[in-house]
Amino acid sequence: FIHQSVVQLIMSDYSMAEYWDDRYKRDPAVFEWYHSYDGLKQILRPLLVGKQGGDKKVLVVGCGNSRLSEDLYDDGVKDVTSVDFSKVAIAQMKARCKRKTTLQFIQMDVRKIEFKEDLFDVVIDKGTLDSILCGENGEEDVDEYLSEISRVLKPDGTFVCFSFGSPDKRQGYLRKNQQYNWSLKPPVSIKKPQISPDEVLTDQDVYYCYTVTRNGVLLR
Repeated sequence: FIHQSVVQLIMSDYSMAEYWDDRYKRDPAVFEWYHSYDGLKQILRPLLVGKQGGDKKVLVVGCGNSRLSEDLYDDGVKDVTSVDFSKVAIAQMKARCKRKTTLQFIQMDVRKIEFKEDLFDVVIDKGTLDSILCGENGEEDVDEYLSEISRVLKPDGTFVCFSFGSPDKRQGYLRKNQQYNWSLKPPVSIKKPQISPDEVLTDQDVYYCYTVTRNGVLLR
């Protein structure tokens, strides 16, 4: 039995770079939040190819040491920039992907994204919003984070957020349409992957995909 306060303390670590630096040092094995690319491809792929067949400019936020950026590259999406505040994760990814020369990995705090505005066609979040919410100032930090996402998205660009949080727990953050100048689509549920042959999953065992589309020019 683990006391709830201990659980909350452990979860709060998820919002700290030091926690992830230590974790990736101790265990450099690939860590995937929720699903691999194969489990999300049906949702992501239509967003990643332009109308003329050209690839779009993609930002992966809170990339960790996930294979997502590599899998996008292997699937033909070459213009992918990935950021994380863990210097250990970024060093691992640079070393692992050194032959995939169009992939960029940059240490960066997603609450203060160091890119110009209107730059990316697609921004992908796989567990990052959830991690930020674990922090002591989670709601304020999420507001900063989503404001930055809106800023770097191109007009008509798409932000895709994969989360364990149900719509009643997540849509409130994303529904600030006037503030972020975007439109939120109805959420999509995604069945959790089966981790072991003995695991029994029910219809309630799902993750959620939240998708927003940036509107026109931001009002600043």
